[in-house]
Order: sequence, then C-alpha cells, then structure tokens
Amino acid sequence: MYEVLDNSRLKEIQETIAELEKKIDSFIATEDDRSKHDVTKLQANASLEEICNAVWDCGSDKSSSPNGFSFLFLKRNWEYFKDDVDIFVTQFMESGSFPKRTNSEFITLIPKVKNPLLIKDYRPILLIGMQYKIVAKLLENRLASVIDKFVNPVQSTFITDHQILDGPLIVSEVIDWYKKRNKKLMIFRVDFEKAFDSVSWTYLDYVLSQMGFGDSWR
Repeated sequence: MYEVLDNSRLKEIQETIAELEKKIDSFIATEDDRSKHDVTKLQANASLEEICNAVWDCGSDKSSSPNGFSFLFLKRNWEYFKDDVDIFVTQFMESGSFPKRTNSEFITLIPKVKNPLLIKDYRPILLIGMQYKIVAKLLENRLASVIDKFVNPVQSTFITDHQILDGPLIVSEVIDWYKKRNKKLMIFRVDFEKAFDSVSWTYLDYVLSQMGFGDSWR
C-alpha cells in the first residue's frame, strides 16, 4: 500500500532530508578535523619516555648493527646513551631527515630455494643501524594509535589484532556457504609480483601530504 503525498508532506520530507545532509556533512567535517589533529600529534617531538618505549620494543636478540652492537647492549647501558639517542630523535623529528650514513646498511643474500640460480631466488637481509630502527619503531608506535582513521577495517594485514589468515578463512566460509546452497560463485584472485616495487612513490607521497603527514613521514 502506497501513501499519496500532498505538497506539504513532500516539503516536510525534503526539509528532513536536507537537515540530515547537513548533519552528515558536519559529521564528516568533524571526522576530518579529528584525523588532521591526530596527524598533527604524529609530528610532535618525542618524549624521552616514548623513545625509551621504542627502544624496548625492539628485539634484544635481533641482528646486530653494522658496528656490531645489538639492542641488548643499548638497553643494558641505556643510562649512558639515552641523552644522545634523545638528541638524535629530536633532530630527526624537527628536520625530517637523517644525518649522512645513518641509514647505511650491509646486505646479505639468503637463498629462498635449495639451488638458487636467479637473483629472485634470494632474499636480502639488511643490517642497519640502531638509530634508524629506533626512529622507525617510534613512528610505527605512533601510527598504530591512529591507523584506524586511515585504513579500512576490512584490511587484514599489518594492522594490530588483524591476521593475514583472516582473508583465506573468510573466502573458505563464503565458498562453503555457496556450495551448501548449490549456488554459483565467481572468485577473482589477483596477485602482484614485486608489488612493493610497483608502487607509484609520487602518488603515495601526494596521498600522504593530503592526509597531513609531514616530511618525517614521507
């Protein structure tokens, strides 16, 4: 059964829709402001406590730096090095760049197959300085606190509490659901070889700048 709308009723509905549109626009603007505020916080200088947390989040028994020192050494002697580390991180946050050779690294090739013949059969392992790792971990920790503002909740990898296996499990459940109901289903699987090397860095830099990320993030 359909309701016949007179002009007054139609006008009332139109006004209601217009009011809802205003509220939605206001909500979106507020969310944008919140996101920009969150990004602004990411640019702030780090406290010594935050730097300390980043250091302790780095594995003590990971590969040593090119100079031979590991994070275990740094942690055990933190009182002697904390001021220097604080100065280094502060300079990076203010300038958005590292001193020359800070991010220099040694590359070791690890075979991925039993009898490697091609370059792609090797996996490069990098030995990189602790300073670089500390800054990377600090930025990672900060980004984790706001990542939900920028990444769709269905993203199943590289997000805290999300697992890469979530995707295959969901696909398996969907296939099973269609099979039980004898329904047709088409699944389209796409995989990009060397996807990281195929990224348009110019476009990525543009997107980050539009989101409000400063030089220290780009």
